[in-house]
Amino acid sequence: MDAPGEIRELFPHVRQVAKVIRTRTVTTWKNNGKKRTRVTRTSTETVYLVTSLSAREAAPEHIAAYARGHWSIENQVHLVRDVTLREDASKVHADNRARNLATLRNAEMGLIRQHGRTGIAATIRDAEYDKHLIHALLRLEPAL
Repeated sequence: MDAPGEIRELFPHVRQVAKVIRTRTVTTWKNNGKKRTRVTRTSTETVYLVTSLSAREAAPEHIAAYARGHWSIENQVHLVRDVTLREDASKVHADNRARNLATLRNAEMGLIRQHGRTGIAATIRDAEYDKHLIHALLRLEPAL
């Protein structure tokens, strides 16, 4: 919808606002001795988006595509950095070190994906024991 006056007062360049209701389903496994049980939890979250684009420049289906596109980035990059590479557990915070490590993590994921692999964690595990894979990922010629 067009941005209401009170929103335009707070954000002068806003032309539209959108309400997005996101539903997230998480499946985990619970172990009870010998029995393993699947547990599914669903949560709903409502967020509001603001944009400087007019309705002509961004129809509802375009705004929905932008919102979904954001989550594809979240799932492909941030989730991998947080879960697989354990970035949130890092104790490095001084100076630019955290940013430098994030750059290295992004480069690592990019090299793995450019090599045609989608399993980041599996590729990292494989590379620990396979120097030829490391050379291939880095596009280095093996030493003679």
